[in-house]
Amino acid sequence: MPSLWSRIRRLGSTEQEEEEEGSSCRVVPTFERDHDNKVPPLGNNEVQDFPLPLTSYPVLMLPVTHTTCRLFNPVTGKFTRFSYPDGGKISYSSSIPAFSNGHGWVSYFTNTDCSMILANNVLSDSNPSATAITLPPFHTIPNLHSLPIEAADPDLKAAAPPGTDCFFYYTNVRDGEEVIKFLPRRLMVEMILGCFALSSSSPTEDNCVAFLSPGRYLRHTLGIDFAFCRIGDARWSTAPLCLDHYNKVDQCFIEKVVYSRREKLFYVLSRHMCIQVVEFNDDDPASLPKRLCSPHCVPVDPCRVAYELYRDEVLPVYHSMYLVETPQRDPLLVLHYFVPIEYDDEDDDDEEEEGKYRSVGFHVYKLCFDRQKVVAEEFFLDDTALLVDVASFVCVSVRDFPGLMPNSVYFFGRHEIGFYNLLDRAFTHFYQPFEMLMEEISGQPMWVSRPQL
Repeated sequence: MPSLWSRIRRLGSTEQEEEEEGSSCRVVPTFERDHDNKVPPLGNNEVQDFPLPLTSYPVLMLPVTHTTCRLFNPVTGKFTRFSYPDGGKISYSSSIPAFSNGHGWVSYFTNTDCSMILANNVLSDSNPSATAITLPPFHTIPNLHSLPIEAADPDLKAAAPPGTDCFFYYTNVRDGEEVIKFLPRRLMVEMILGCFALSSSSPTEDNCVAFLSPGRYLRHTLGIDFAFCRIGDARWSTAPLCLDHYNKVDQCFIEKVVYSRREKLFYVLSRHMCIQVVEFNDDDPASLPKRLCSPHCVPVDPCRVAYELYRDEVLPVYHSMYLVETPQRDPLLVLHYFVPIEYDDEDDDDEEEEGKYRSVGFHVYKLCFDRQKVVAEEFFLDDTALLVDVASFVCVSVRDFPGLMPNSVYFFGRHEIGFYNLLDRAFTHFYQPFEMLMEEISGQPMWVSRPQL
């Protein structure tokens, strides 16, 4: 009978690897290339009564309930269900990942003053629930105030719609008007929290910076480009990103923020491919951050690329963007192209159905920076694999993780999961479509990988 630890470690191994233990050869995983492959329903035989696998192998964590999640293994293409080691004290199902390189930090919010809590169920061996850090409340952001309904005066409580558990109010910087919004807590958080990143995989490190870009709605009304704090600060501070001739509207749509530990810099990417480099002074924590160069547009036109490469697609081609930190080079820009799927209205009603999408390609660019321009070069990953989704990424060498495919981008989409080989321009889908799984997910999925010690 295998030991508990060996069962946990096996999550990152294929059956061939177990039989050929000690071999240095890379094992090619075996799975079906079946577009109709469906995710099996949750069952009791899938539940494991032990903690999250503390393995360095990357897995995709999909919150299901307050106490359980499903883990997807990109090597075997299979799902396993696990219980959280703290019994659900860290509520991943109502949390938002802190965008980082797969170390498992998520943010959720207190019921008293809407403070942001950073928590991690992946990094700690002995007591995962102890790995929790409190950031300043949202109401310390200038012009913004947020409170739970319980703290409101009687008139506001009476005005709150049913099901509302939180409200916030702010001062519109354009006309000075005070605006009150009643919202469920999660929707409030999504409006406030646009992009979020940490400068360290361990927020307990000295001078760790939390970088917050407010949601699009609040960026217009608060006049804030981004807010930041160091762990232990009592308040959020704010600073402008752009004060020059670039279109201010463009800056209001920040898509991604990523921190490079190698360069000790934050990279901020807007929707219209404008990128800025921001540095914090560790020697003077009280100083404001500075921009190392004026914002420059990345010389890549996603729409033009889509037209040239996917002109045979009948339906319009959309794209999303990712910034990925790599240990040996400048950040990578990943473009993900997808098209809508035509489908019948199954319930035959007048309600708008949620759109379904099919991926058609990925492109990866290496970004090089100087004070005058940003250079983007199409890039192939060689013996590297990227694992990306909306709020997290993992970049690993396949030499260190046998079973992962080289020169490939592993991705999680709303209606598909698989990987794309950049050299062959070929997809391999693990599951497509998998609506059954999406109905069970109650939080933002994210890639996690425990750092190798």
